[in-house]
Amino acid sequence: MLANSLLREREIRRILTEQARYFNILVGDVSITSLTFEKEFAAAIEAKQVAAQEAERAKFIVEKAEQDKLSAVIQAQYMRLSVGALGISRQYCPTDTFCSNGMVYIAQ
Repeated sequence: MLANSLLREREIRRILTEQARYFNILVGDVSITSLTFEKEFAAAIEAKQVAAQEAERAKFIVEKAEQDKLSAVIQAQYMRLSVGALGISRQYCPTDTFCSNGMVYIAQ
């Protein structure tokens, strides 16, 4: 933001200096103390900022959806492995509630 205002100030200084030469006025320094914009320009800037915020929000929503998808995939893989481990434990301990290897047998 500061860089933009410096560029604007330099551009304004250049334009004022060039225009003053036509009247044989030598401009030594230009200092802009107050600068106001028309309502339409201010509204356009605000609309641009709102659009940028909405774009960031949409980007966040997409990233969140991707993370939720990844989480669901990981959870499904974990459940698949858990079910597989449960099947293995049933092979070794189909009748007891607590197996000797520390696994818990879950009756259907």
